[in-house]
Amino acid sequence: MGLPATSRTGSSQDDDSYVLPFAKANSNEQERLDAMHEGVTGFLGGRLTFADLGNPKRILEVG
Repeated sequence: MGLPATSRTGSSQDDDSYVLPFAKANSNEQERLDAMHEGVTGFLGGRLTFADLGNPKRILEVG
């Protein structure tokens, strides 16, 4: 039984404790994040990581 996926583009909190910009509410921020992703994957030769991950069924993101 897995946990439900959550969106990284916003926060469910109503207060200002979430310090990163909301990409959903700010199209400029979403464009910046997309450009950063393209730049990093381009620099890494189209890869997201140099780690040999094989063919995983699950990945736990911790950072």
